[in-house]
Amino acid sequence: MFPTREYLLNWARAIGREHGFTVIIQRSDNGGLKKRIGRKTTVILGCERSGKYRQYKDALARKTGTKKCGCPFRLRGRPVRNGDGWKVNVVCGFHNHEVIETAIGSTYAGRLSGEEKSLVDDLTRSNYKPKDILQTLKERNEENLTSIKQIYNLRQQLKRSRLELEMENSA
Repeated sequence: MFPTREYLLNWARAIGREHGFTVIIQRSDNGGLKKRIGRKTTVILGCERSGKYRQYKDALARKTGTKKCGCPFRLRGRPVRNGDGWKVNVVCGFHNHEVIETAIGSTYAGRLSGEEKSLVDDLTRSNYKPKDILQTLKERNEENLTSIKQIYNLRQQLKRSRLELEMENSA
């Protein structure tokens, strides 16, 4: 039993991290606006490596690898009937792949919070190098699993959004 959905999510992600797996939300349903069509409020959690790779329509597209291997691991979270919290059921409790040795570089585990994104933006505008930005992030939060590639990608994204904003303002 968990008091809120967020407690359930945080618990599942922490347990996954302990065991070398990244837990993500695969599907979430709030039961519909009017809640009369028979849907129930639920959240389905799974492994980051679940699912199958979907090929782009363009056969000439860049060839890339995938982490997806159809991992069957699933957890289902639902609110308790009386509304006093959330419970979790194990749908499938095993993985069909090896444990990761380190979560550094994992797309989910290395995601930056809004505050960290703002810090990266500020440091980029102050002409800090990406390696120094990464070091600053790691000093502020020892559990940060961001990689240098994610810093470069975020800097490029921020630069693109600034350019788009300048184009809109000049037009």
